[in-house]
Amino acid sequence: MREAITNKVSGIVLVPYSPSGLVNVSEQAEKAGIPVIATDSNMNAGKKTFIAVDDTVAAEAIARWAETFVHGKGQYAIIDYSLSDTSGIDRRNGFEAAMKKFPGMKFAGIQISNSVVQTALQETTTLLERNPKINVVFGANDRSALGAAEAVQKLHLQNKVCVVGFDADLGEINFIKSGVIKASALQSPYLMGQKAVLALRSVWAGKKLPNYEELPYHIVTYKNYNSPVSIAAIKQYILNYKP
Repeated sequence: MREAITNKVSGIVLVPYSPSGLVNVSEQAEKAGIPVIATDSNMNAGKKTFIAVDDTVAAEAIARWAETFVHGKGQYAIIDYSLSDTSGIDRRNGFEAAMKKFPGMKFAGIQISNSVVQTALQETTTLLERNPKINVVFGANDRSALGAAEAVQKLHLQNKVCVVGFDADLGEINFIKSGVIKASALQSPYLMGQKAVLALRSVWAGKKLPNYEELPYHIVTYKNYNSPVSIAAIKQYILNYKP
């Protein structure tokens, strides 16, 4: 990013890895007259606008879906992917906040996969072997959900454990089709990039931008994955996807 500032680019679109990691350099860019647009994950400061799905709201929605699926009774575990990434924090907090509203759902633990499928698989396996009362596992991104699904499948628990996720890749979608993953909250990555570029164009035109532009999300499930809305959402992740 510092090289971009040195090269005097016209604008910067970035996905911050942490709330504070790029604040200083983003402020340097803006002082140099270079607009900065943050997408997907937010920063504490140093941006013109933030364009993304509300991770907290989407995670709350997927938690409510899971709670309904298990009829409001059981224990849930979370496989998150980062302790510091804003979106990881928001998804974890949103899922927990929603689950706390249901007295029949008890928290069973959290592990961090660092977006490694094998790590998520091992963590989920350990959680399920130690606690057979767990009937909901939330994978907070595609890598975490994929590892959780592999664990549930290997343990032959797909009819006892509701795996729900966030984001998608072809492996995760295949698990949704087979019913191992019951549902996942999908963002709009194509729209996110498009809106970021349009935001830069607005800045260049002298227009004032809002601090936050919220994008839609869609919950794809093992029942609706073949619907036109779900297919459109999946194709934002997998361009050549064919249902």
